[in-house]
Amino acid sequence: MQMVDWNLPSRHPGWRIAALSVLLACSSTFVGSAQVQLNVCGCKDSPANRGPFNTLDPSTFPPGTQNSFGSIVLPLPADGILVFKSLNIQLRTGEGSLVVSFARNAANTPVTLLVSGDVTIGGNTYIKVNANGVVQADKDNPGLGSLGGPGGFRGGDAGYQLMNFARMGGAGSGPGGGLGGNDNWVAGGHGANGTFIGAGDLLPLIGGSGGGGGASTTTASACSGGGGGGGGGAILIAADGTITLNGTINADGAQGGSYSSSQSCASNGGGGSGGAVRLVAATITGGTSASVTAKGGTQFGAGSGVAGAIRLEAVFNSLAVSATDPLASRASAPGPIVNPITPTVAITTVGGLAVPTPPGGGAGAIDLVLAAPGPTPVLFTTTGVPLGTVVNVTVKPKIGGAPVTTPVTLGNCDVNGTCLASATFDLAAGAYFIEARATFTTPTP
Repeated sequence: MQMVDWNLPSRHPGWRIAALSVLLACSSTFVGSAQVQLNVCGCKDSPANRGPFNTLDPSTFPPGTQNSFGSIVLPLPADGILVFKSLNIQLRTGEGSLVVSFARNAANTPVTLLVSGDVTIGGNTYIKVNANGVVQADKDNPGLGSLGGPGGFRGGDAGYQLMNFARMGGAGSGPGGGLGGNDNWVAGGHGANGTFIGAGDLLPLIGGSGGGGGASTTTASACSGGGGGGGGGAILIAADGTITLNGTINADGAQGGSYSSSQSCASNGGGGSGGAVRLVAATITGGTSASVTAKGGTQFGAGSGVAGAIRLEAVFNSLAVSATDPLASRASAPGPIVNPITPTVAITTVGGLAVPTPPGGGAGAIDLVLAAPGPTPVLFTTTGVPLGTVVNVTVKPKIGGAPVTTPVTLGNCDVNGTCLASATFDLAAGAYFIEARATFTTPTP
């Protein structure tokens, strides 16, 4: 008798999942002068300020920075926020290009760079929060979904009936995750591309959703589907002074992986959606080499993926319209750096077992192992979410099935606005991701 663990990994930290869906409608009045130093970042007197960061001077690198030829990888603290006096990204002697990226933290938060002075991003330099590439399928292994960039969501794994018994690929993670593929390449049964879902003002800041994994229609060898691409990450750069861009900022989703070798019995994975880039400063400017992208990854060899979002907020903004892909939204003054409201939705227990904080399901880890399949209660709590709001709790099979969503209307709330609720799913043995999402609109101030 074969023993099968019923593995039920949870998803991203609850507060971030909840914040995905808050739709903000707000307005503000701003009066500024070029002669006045604005406290755009809210970090002027922050004790967390690390001083200047200069790629030409390794003594300015935060502890734990990985520094190699053509590459600098900065460690992210638990909240994803790095505070600097100035930020100077310049090409170093002997390098043809320089990539500055970020090591994900345990909660996979977006990247927030708060700068009390100026930001300069020089030519042939790149700040990247892209998704990882997928692990390609072969005759012995199915394609695996890739990790999203910091703040982005993972792609779905592929089916390979000879290995994991799954015809259908897994859905991509995140609120706009693409469905898994369900047929062969010829029939067009690819994993779907992920979709970016976020508020127009990028408050809160979130990354892109993952693409679905590809399908496997027979038990023949080499009929393995391709993995889904991860969603692009999310980055905020807020500076009291000027952001000068002559290099590139990327928050792109990953391309979906290809099937192993036979298009008649397998399909490709979907691409991850683009992520999010938000630049906030007194002045934003740049030259002809400037580029900001949040492009979606594609199904392998097919079409364009779904783009993310770019937003520029400054009193003086001369960055060319053509410098952004997709086209950036623009605001004539800096807005708030953080969400004015702070709602949370957190999955607390599954099948009576406490969910770890932070959960590791977003990186493909198993957070909980339950004793047996069957009816399984999922308990969650909310704060700052209005009474009567519908919370959608979604269970996504890792492979082999379509997502199942149960809507729950909040009703059990205390005087402090904390609500408790649950949903029960009758699940077969297998591995699952769980996501919870609340959508509501705040009143205009």
